[in-house]
Amino acid sequence: IVLLVLIRNLRLKNQIKKDQTETVQRNLQLMLNQVRVAHQISLVEIKSNFKVKKRTNHQTQIVKIQPKEILQKQREVKRIQLRKMKILPNKYLFLVPLLFFFSCDREKIYDTYVAINTAGWDASFSTEFKVDIKAVKGAEFDYLIGFRNNNDYLYSNIFLFLDVETPSGVTYTDTLQYLLARPDGKWVGAGLGAIKHNLFKYKESQSMENGLYKFNISHGMRSELLTGIEDIGFRIEKTN
Repeated sequence: IVLLVLIRNLRLKNQIKKDQTETVQRNLQLMLNQVRVAHQISLVEIKSNFKVKKRTNHQTQIVKIQPKEILQKQREVKRIQLRKMKILPNKYLFLVPLLFFFSCDREKIYDTYVAINTAGWDASFSTEFKVDIKAVKGAEFDYLIGFRNNNDYLYSNIFLFLDVETPSGVTYTDTLQYLLARPDGKWVGAGLGAIKHNLFKYKESQSMENGLYKFNISHGMRSELLTGIEDIGFRIEKTN
């Protein structure tokens, strides 16, 4: 629905631009016809007079009639045409990430984030994700961990403990480490502002059984309380 509304608005803007261009062109043609009739010369001669102003007295007189107004109209037509050629196509560029997002998200099975307390992420607090899976024979899935941090985070990496419980009751724990900053101190991840978002791969091409899975994530850093973490997410998607 959002894409349809955006496309309809763009079409309406394009129609307005087209109408403006046609109006300017009609006014320009009318002005040129008035000059041609008044001085009994051809349209080709009028256009040539803009380049060669002093070939004859008669031509010089024509150039002096309304050269600025006609040239302004011509420039206005060109500006509108250039905007349609260069600027308007760029307006469609914002649809590219949207289309990419929707096409990629068709593989999503589960995608949820848990906000972290603004005071910090305590080591005793684990984020829990419950996923009810309807498995398909032969299907494989990827597990990913979402992580959003701001400039208050003090480290270049993060250690995580991930406890998993399958529908059949099998439990296991994985210890994970992910880098959040480059050696020069710049954050990795997406985001133009202070908040950066990362989507880290946890496991790939996993077979899953029917039933309820539980994933609990806690941090394994030496500091008991971690500041600068916005939220933690867990995502499951079909393996391509």
